[in-house]
Amino acid sequence: MVASPFALAVGGQRQQTFYAQWSSGGQYDYTSQMTWSSSNSSVATVQAGLGHGVSAGSVTFSASDHYIADYTPYQCYSANMSCPIAQGGGGTGGGGTFQVNNVTPNPLVLGASGTLTISGSNFLSITSPIATFGTNSGITTGTPNITPDGATMTVSYQVTCGALLGNQTLKIGESSDGGVSGATWIENVNLPSAPAPTIKLGGNGISGTQSVVVGQQIALSSSVSLPACMSISSQQWTPSQSATAGTPVGGYTASSSSGSVTPLPPNTSSTYTFYWVYPTNGVTATYRYTMSGGGGSVSSPVSTATFNITGPTGGNMSSIAQSRLSIATLSGCGSFPAGPYLMYAAGATGSHCSLVVTAVGINFNSPTGYSNSSGGSFLVGQLVSHETLTGGGTTYGPGLDSSWPYGPGTLPTNDNPHIYLASTYRTLTRDFQATMFLMWKSSTSNSILVPLGYQTWGFSATASCTTSCGSASNWTATTQSAGLVGGFTVSSASQSSVGQNTLQYGYPTWTSVSY
Repeated sequence: MVASPFALAVGGQRQQTFYAQWSSGGQYDYTSQMTWSSSNSSVATVQAGLGHGVSAGSVTFSASDHYIADYTPYQCYSANMSCPIAQGGGGTGGGGTFQVNNVTPNPLVLGASGTLTISGSNFLSITSPIATFGTNSGITTGTPNITPDGATMTVSYQVTCGALLGNQTLKIGESSDGGVSGATWIENVNLPSAPAPTIKLGGNGISGTQSVVVGQQIALSSSVSLPACMSISSQQWTPSQSATAGTPVGGYTASSSSGSVTPLPPNTSSTYTFYWVYPTNGVTATYRYTMSGGGGSVSSPVSTATFNITGPTGGNMSSIAQSRLSIATLSGCGSFPAGPYLMYAAGATGSHCSLVVTAVGINFNSPTGYSNSSGGSFLVGQLVSHETLTGGGTTYGPGLDSSWPYGPGTLPTNDNPHIYLASTYRTLTRDFQATMFLMWKSSTSNSILVPLGYQTWGFSATASCTTSCGSASNWTATTQSAGLVGGFTVSSASQSSVGQNTLQYGYPTWTSVSY
């Protein structure tokens, strides 16, 4: 409250301005927000500090605002004149005779509890102290305690999960009026910081660089203890890619009916399982999440797991191939009739089901020279790229050759493609090409096959007969080409095809069986 008596000429005007100085030293003009009144409106009226003379006489203008502390009132009759500054409460203003200088902590944290320390002076002047954020704020407070010197007030607080983020007004004063005639202080409510998540491998905590092998299941999961009131609203895994390791895969399945690479799973859950296929060092998988609460959200730090991937390297699957085809007489077996056959071999006897080969068409030797292959096993499978028959028979390919894996699946192994020469044929040309894949699988549980390399091979030959074509002796084999097509090719993540067969990240794939 300020009061100022003065004389004012009839019809004249005079501006009265109210200033307040906080404990911080800041000076503020509160003229427009004060409630102004005249002691005798028949002599003079006042509005927003501007007086209007009505008739001769004495009048007093008064201004009040219960939010502005007024310990020692002074009046200014003009904003342009030098005059004393009214002394108000600290912070956002104090009421009564006490002053607030600071409140800690600030900001407050959603879901947190603790003690507010309100510093200032003359708190003992408050008969029944209160420090409250109001019933709809979502912040509860206890009964304040005041130190014997009256300079500090402390009060317990709890920021509930229903509190909103941003500015909240703390009222300090008498409990009888809810602090309305006291002081206010702005406290900010923030989200808590998102804790750094922990990455686990196979359910176990990890640190440093992990050593794994190609094809090993990388089963990652996240672990984090969230602050009160908070929940995970989104999360993301990101495995790194490299020129050598390529893109990790979600798996690989192979059977006698199909072979395919499983895509990576969705990366937005708390778990993530995948496989690296090629050896390399220093690849990573990262995880981060978004934490939400109180109408806001915050991103977590990124956690990173680093891996060195070992596996078989530097080896070879050598092969020896015939350079010609021959005619052989075989006995009947199942649906395969007896008679002459065009065969990729130096010669053979027996039946289709039980061949006795003089010299095989192509032989694949056991792999040699591989490092880091212990703790795993080799396996082979063959795809037919194409087979073209002219003059009779059925054309096959592309697709799997017979079954997966090829033969017994182990090395050494061989192949001797042969086709029946019906007596109704006179000329039969066969153009054939296939690819033998060398694979490896770690003995680590839940591992998948990985490709190491492949050898492409094939032949083109013609069988001719002029008369009595049911006899092998009347057939002649002419070889146009036969043998290896190039050398052994090391698998890589960038390979997408070989011949007419589709590769995925160097893996053989198929949807049909050629034979």
